[in-house]
Amino acid sequence: MLSSSLDAVDWQIAAATWIDPPPDTHPNSTVERVAYSPDGRHLMGQLHTPYGPQVMVYDAGGLELVGRAEGTTIGVRVADDLFLASRSTDGGYGLVLRRSPPDGEVVGEIGEVEYCYALAGSADGSVVAVAGFRTVELWSVAGARRLATIEAHVGVVDAVDLSPDGRVLAARCGRRMSVWDAATGERTADLTGLVGKCGSVRFSPDGRWLASGYDRSNAGLWRVADLSPRLLPVERYQMAVAWSPDATLLATAGQRDAIRLWRPDTDQPLAALRGPDWVTSLAFAPDGGGLAAASGQRIHLWRAAAQPPAVPRPTWDPLLMPLARASDPLEPVPSVSAFVERLGTVEWFRNVARPSPWDHGCVRLSSWDSWPGPESEAAAISHDEQRWIDAIHLVARTYGRPDLTALYNRVSGLVVENVEAPDSDDPYDGRNAGIAQAAGVAAVIACFLELGWPVPADLEERWAWFAAGYWPCGYVYDNPAHHPPYRLLVL
Repeated sequence: MLSSSLDAVDWQIAAATWIDPPPDTHPNSTVERVAYSPDGRHLMGQLHTPYGPQVMVYDAGGLELVGRAEGTTIGVRVADDLFLASRSTDGGYGLVLRRSPPDGEVVGEIGEVEYCYALAGSADGSVVAVAGFRTVELWSVAGARRLATIEAHVGVVDAVDLSPDGRVLAARCGRRMSVWDAATGERTADLTGLVGKCGSVRFSPDGRWLASGYDRSNAGLWRVADLSPRLLPVERYQMAVAWSPDATLLATAGQRDAIRLWRPDTDQPLAALRGPDWVTSLAFAPDGGGLAAASGQRIHLWRAAAQPPAVPRPTWDPLLMPLARASDPLEPVPSVSAFVERLGTVEWFRNVARPSPWDHGCVRLSSWDSWPGPESEAAAISHDEQRWIDAIHLVARTYGRPDLTALYNRVSGLVVENVEAPDSDDPYDGRNAGIAQAAGVAAVIACFLELGWPVPADLEERWAWFAAGYWPCGYVYDNPAHHPPYRLLVL
């Protein structure tokens, strides 16, 4: 299992991967729930449609649609190859056993209930809780019989969960959540102060914690041992909560807010994943290294990435010159001729859409055309470069150095020649803007080297990005201190 400790794993990657429903899906359909198969090879999305529930099964690697089940829900895992799900009947809902994806074949039925708004199961799959209207029913899967009916709340019980050992039941109805002894049906606690509807109530896999949405400024977390509360600060209503398999991370999400990752023993988020506006369900992959979120008609996906031991700063070495001797404390500075010769060997933009050791929180775009153009962060970059260009031209005019202007034009022309021809003549086209920036950076550096001026660190850094095949530009420029130059990641 991939550790979900943020000391070893970086979750701060943008949500650029998503799955859209098949073209024939009804336009009023929404994804209610997401879940992974026990082996992690398949991802399931439960659609709410005008014709009843549907389960879409996707290959978790290639994200292709590989299975589809009409009229049934995802359900809960009760064995390595079986799920207990619900499907509509004339008199209510049948509790059926379905094989794990991709086939999802119904192989049996354990009973029928009048209502089924949510399902939850013990860790061993022996007991299943069915959330209904005012009640929660406990069923034995192996015995195919109802064990108990617990009078829960006045209204629809829309969220339910069983502790991993099956001994504690938690259920929520709107702003009320209570806890019961599952063996006796005795209500042991009422958790008050909750606001708004919550789509999920979840025990941690180790049974130590119980999590749920709380109000528009907090998510709720309780120690199961004594039900002592802790509030996790959020910004809006939290509709979904999920635990990593090793119980070290809690994910919360909901109304127009980031998906936040927490350690259960702290009250500050370890990461905030930018993504969809309204999340109704979350699920961690069985290896702990993937996270899926349901929002509208889409399933959004994240994958944790192993962090390098240290994040290196882009430098001239080894991008421009051979590696310096380990004993040499100074980075080698190239001559103008060496720098110009290097221009012909740069594989421009070859790493666009690939990870970089310098940037784990990159902005991801769906295409070159979706980049908004030089009006944003690129405008600030271009402003800096223009000041340097003006300084070079001022020296050329004041001191009679037309060779500087010629050098600038020659170097920028070499860059344009060595980069694949742009797709259009529109200067606001993403690729054209990238080529213009690369040409300007290279030309300014060449003139600085010719004049013997020290190359500014941020200009040197931008060149290092280009020399490594990236594009050091993002489209978020609200706070330069918090947003270093991003590579453009085109999917």
